[in-house]
Amino acid sequence: MLILVFCLGLVVGFLSGLIGIGGGVLLAPLLIFSPNLFHLDPLGMKEVTGLTIVQGLAASLTGVLVHRRFQMVNRDLVVWLGSSIGISALAGGILSRFVSDDLLRIIFAALALLAAALMLTPKREESAPMTAQKVTFSKPLGVLCASLAGFLGGLVGQGSAFILIPLMLHLLKLPLRVVIGSSLGIVFFSAVAGFIGKLGTGQIPLDLALALILGVIPGSQFGGLLSIRTPQRLLRQLLAAFIALSAVRIAWETFA
Repeated sequence: MLILVFCLGLVVGFLSGLIGIGGGVLLAPLLIFSPNLFHLDPLGMKEVTGLTIVQGLAASLTGVLVHRRFQMVNRDLVVWLGSSIGISALAGGILSRFVSDDLLRIIFAALALLAAALMLTPKREESAPMTAQKVTFSKPLGVLCASLAGFLGGLVGQGSAFILIPLMLHLLKLPLRVVIGSSLGIVFFSAVAGFIGKLGTGQIPLDLALALILGVIPGSQFGGLLSIRTPQRLLRQLLAAFIALSAVRIAWETFA
């Protein structure tokens, strides 16, 4: 099981570093179904969600350090949007008990499909790479976007980066590479809160968490380095595919 979890961490960490989205939407089903393929004991849902939080924390921290090295992380974006998304996700999580889970998942899946469509909408690419230091944005609009994404994510218990990234691209008019790099720092805020909660309630198997981290760190490092060298059109297509996968998974959980 330790080797399997290490390999899964390597793959999902690579995707997180490459496209700037936490790999929980992919890691969770892999942790649920892959042990059966190798005749291993299945993991419980508390262990799965705990390991998913660990992956998000390790991948976002490692990935943001790689993108920061290439000046693709805007500190103001991370601070303003990260704090907003953390607070709003907490509020959404608290209020979720009063709203139908199925209805929320349907709405969230629809929004994710819309986000995937937005990622494929033609957008003028930068003629030259723009570093994060040269980027400016509307702080009130940024806080609004992060609060909306975080609140929706908190309501349905899902990561909100795949809603936030299209908003950062199309409403805040930010360059794709800066969005990818900064989104990892933004996601780190919510991952820390989730990690503290899971660890404090004993929902994280420490031996599997260590194996996962050992895979995530080199995976996200390599993914981040490759992201800087990947054509922006391909990055947008990968993001759209990943966001659409998230929507399909949420819809499947609702109707199945």
